[in-house]
Amino acid sequence: MRILRDYWWLLLTLAVITLLFIIRFEWFEVALTFVDDPYVAIGKVVLKLVIVGALLDQLIAVFFPEKKETQEERVRAESALTISREKRRILRDEILKERMANGQNYVNVDLFDDDPRLLPYENSIVDATNAINKMNAERVGFIRVVAFTISLVLAASGITVIREFLVGANPEDFNVKLIFYLDIILTAALISGGTSGINQFFKVIKDSWKDNGVKP
Repeated sequence: MRILRDYWWLLLTLAVITLLFIIRFEWFEVALTFVDDPYVAIGKVVLKLVIVGALLDQLIAVFFPEKKETQEERVRAESALTISREKRRILRDEILKERMANGQNYVNVDLFDDDPRLLPYENSIVDATNAINKMNAERVGFIRVVAFTISLVLAASGITVIREFLVGANPEDFNVKLIFYLDIILTAALISGGTSGINQFFKVIKDSWKDNGVKP
């Protein structure tokens, strides 16, 4: 249910595209001509996506920074996490020394995690970690919405992927329009991931080539 709530727009888009395809399936015959040199087109696509992705990363960092209150809360949580971990480490060493002094020859300090004196620090670590994870999740969700919106505008303005490999397509044909629409969605999804998302996409392609015996 959480997937439906968080990604309803994506599911709706896929549903609309699928419906359009089913409705016009019997006419889905498109005469497409590909470019003569696909490697040049691939180079253009890679260069374009990397540049746009890097610019998008900087744009979001400059114009959509994390709120000051959230930044301060993050610093407090990270400081509490660091302090709690260090205090836990010191206490573990003390517990180890105590038990070795009593004739217990333990070398793995993790065996003493059941000591009740460690519980406050363990709870502090869990609380700080949960707080940081929550802030990260909220930030990632916000960034995804902003990045996809900007990427959608960029893709609709002409920065696309599939069209780089096609020539002579009639933009008035319904099926060509459908392909261009899919191209916009695909490009927006790639760009919205920033440089990390683009690198991951190319890594997937490279791995698939290797699996099929192709040396990229």
